[in-house]
Amino acid sequence: MIVPLLLGAGVGAGLLLLQRGLLPARPPLADALDRLDRLTAAPSATPGGLRAGLEQRAARLGAIGADRIAQELAVVGRTAQQHALAKLTGALVGGGYPTLLAGLLALAGVQLPLAGVLAAAVLGAPLGFLWPDRRVRERARDRRASFRTALASYLDLVTILLAGGGHMETALTVAARTGDSWSFLELRRALEHARVHRESPWVALARLGEDLGVAELRELAASVQLAGSQGARAADSLAAKAATLRAHQLADAEAEAQTSTEQMTIPTTILVIGFVGFLMFPAVVLIAGTQ
Repeated sequence: MIVPLLLGAGVGAGLLLLQRGLLPARPPLADALDRLDRLTAAPSATPGGLRAGLEQRAARLGAIGADRIAQELAVVGRTAQQHALAKLTGALVGGGYPTLLAGLLALAGVQLPLAGVLAAAVLGAPLGFLWPDRRVRERARDRRASFRTALASYLDLVTILLAGGGHMETALTVAARTGDSWSFLELRRALEHARVHRESPWVALARLGEDLGVAELRELAASVQLAGSQGARAADSLAAKAATLRAHQLADAEAEAQTSTEQMTIPTTILVIGFVGFLMFPAVVLIAGTQ
């Protein structure tokens, strides 16, 4: 009784998701007019093609789950629709792979237990659904680490320009134009946005640090604001900030290297235990036979 119920529930859920994707509910009139205004104002940004259609369908299914990792998605440069499509694809692959494998083995003459195949599919679907979240968090963590490394170099450039007699805002802008990596590009965009909207550069840096989740950038914005508003010694403050940032990065690198070293001892320990067991096996068999 359990197997037919599970099969019926899976087929019903699949038909429901298919109906929601292919025949979505009509949006309210206000939302439709607002979307029409956005498309009319920026026709070049209208998405098209099969991939964009699939992303929109995935977003309508309600399987996005991107509100919890919205900041990570912004760091890696992915939209919620793209993340939703990746999650649905992972769920389909995780749930369909055991069934496909069982079918191929059945064609080869090997019959797997139906309950085991269903259990693997039920476990594989949520794992595949959650796997993109993990990948996004890992990529966001790596990007934040690279941003902190670039931020230390950026502070050195700003310090050099300030020591040469440059103004704070000029030094921040010129230093941001020297690099072509993702980190320097984000700094240039933030400072350009501040210049166009007549904002202070430390406001733009603080907002960028909040969006990316980089606490060091928010601290830099506070230091720049102190130097710009109260006439503090900006060059010395930024040089100290760069040195502190490098010290933290060095400590993190040493901790990561120590963790990797400790993890490398686990396979060696297992290998030694297996070798000792292999040596002791004949003696154990001999003792057991004599008794």
